[in-house]
Amino acid sequence: MKNVFLSLAILCSSMSHAQITGTLSVHLFDINGSPAPGLSGIVEIYDQNQQLWLQAGVTSDAQGFINFTNSLPQIGFWVLGVWDNCTPITSPPSVNKTYFFGPNVPASGYNVTDTITVQCASTNCNFSVSALQNTQASMTFGFSSSYIGSANSSYLWDFGDGNTSNAVTPQHTYTNSGTYTYCLTADTCTVCDTLVVTSNNAACMAEFIVDTVNSINGDVVLWNTSTLSSPNAAYQFTWDFGDGNFSNQDFPAHFYNQVGVYNVCLTLTEASGCTSTYCDSLGMDQNGNLIYKGQSTGFKLVVIDPATIGQEENLEDQVAIYPNPAEEILYINGIDQRGELIIQDLQGRVVRKEKLEAQQNELRIDELVKGVYIFQILSGDEQIRHIQIID
Repeated sequence: MKNVFLSLAILCSSMSHAQITGTLSVHLFDINGSPAPGLSGIVEIYDQNQQLWLQAGVTSDAQGFINFTNSLPQIGFWVLGVWDNCTPITSPPSVNKTYFFGPNVPASGYNVTDTITVQCASTNCNFSVSALQNTQASMTFGFSSSYIGSANSSYLWDFGDGNTSNAVTPQHTYTNSGTYTYCLTADTCTVCDTLVVTSNNAACMAEFIVDTVNSINGDVVLWNTSTLSSPNAAYQFTWDFGDGNFSNQDFPAHFYNQVGVYNVCLTLTEASGCTSTYCDSLGMDQNGNLIYKGQSTGFKLVVIDPATIGQEENLEDQVAIYPNPAEEILYINGIDQRGELIIQDLQGRVVRKEKLEAQQNELRIDELVKGVYIFQILSGDEQIRHIQIID
């Protein structure tokens, strides 16, 4: 819709005028014969001495009508200017019409009616549509238009992916990225625009990490550290344990009958089509070499969710370590006395040591590489162990 000319000025001449109420009613159509709603115009009223009586901005309604009622001098004329869809509002109106009125001019007296065809096609679609992304990483959009219609106007939004809505300002979530042409049909008018939908989240990624510190006593412990493309994505995990057995659980446990090295693969599949597979060789040899303590009767693989791991049993309830995951700042609160923090990676290597104060501690951890770490807190005779994720 074009900007409406909203200036309103009443200029009276020095002559005395008898004021009479009159109405200018004009029905606008485009060259295709369709009503032309939302067109901007200007109405001027002059008296018989061609002195300006009044000037006001007008806009055609949903059916293409301009109806303007005001007081008039006894004799004078209306001047109507209209900007069609092809004429910038900064240019002179594309339509200029003059209508004289008086006691007997025209025959209707002071009420004037007319039908005007503007010289631009599709002026009945003279409004805009827009789509606003809810958040930067969201695939949900809010849709709106500048359409001005009657209170009982009919709306039909077509989002370009097979979904529609009759709401005036609907919300819609796209399942897949892509370029979509969305349209609004309001009454008899249809306006379309294009929309590029992308997910700013990282692609889904299957991943697991071997916890070499806790892989003891015949158990190989893995952390399922896979990431989804979006927090609410529908997904499924498929574990291939390398011995002919499979599982669709997120965090399964599996017993191997024989020691040895197995190629374990994890596949993450999302409903959106994103798929990722990660494989690694792991197990226990007959000599108990490497990180796995040898067992002659086989061993068990245990997969754990890092998000469910907090402090271990010997951590007192009053000690809080948060947030988990953490990005830049980590808080350790509730220690009764001063202590020491030892940070290890999953290979058991010490990557950092820190002195801890009693009760409250604030640590910057943004220099640590993203991953899973083992935090050991030594305070007096107490030893606290905590699994911490750095994100």
